[in-house]
Amino acid sequence: MRRFLRVMKWILISLLCIPISLYFILLLINFRDSPPSELAQNYLADIAENDNALSNHLNDNAYVFVLGFDVSNTASPMDVGLERLKKLQHLGVMDKPQDNQQIRFEKPQLPLEQCIKEDDFLSSCNVMLKQENNLNALLDEYNWLIVRYQQLLNIGT
Repeated sequence: MRRFLRVMKWILISLLCIPISLYFILLLINFRDSPPSELAQNYLADIAENDNALSNHLNDNAYVFVLGFDVSNTASPMDVGLERLKKLQHLGVMDKPQDNQQIRFEKPQLPLEQCIKEDDFLSSCNVMLKQENNLNALLDEYNWLIVRYQQLLNIGT
């Protein structure tokens, strides 16, 4: 019985000493820690100011525009981007968004894909483009995409 009590005494002492020693180690680490520098405080203030400005001006935010950039030409990328942003904000840390995206626009098939692979692609692509006669129709068909890129470049935030 005496041996059992001695073993229990050492177990209890060690169980008490481990957390106390860890506490003192953390206390020494915090004692050596210094307050944030002026540069770090300015940086954190700039981040908070930018976050506040972006959250107050969501209708003029390039990030929101890009979230909805891949929608068809009939839908507004800003509206779809705002919807997707709201869905992302309501997700938990480990949740994944559901892939319920609509039909994306298709990349136009250009004759350049073959000539770009060649060594002298400038001259070969120039010849291919001169032979192609439907470039104006292609530009008219995808004018909405060009306008969308210009809108994205013109957003100031």
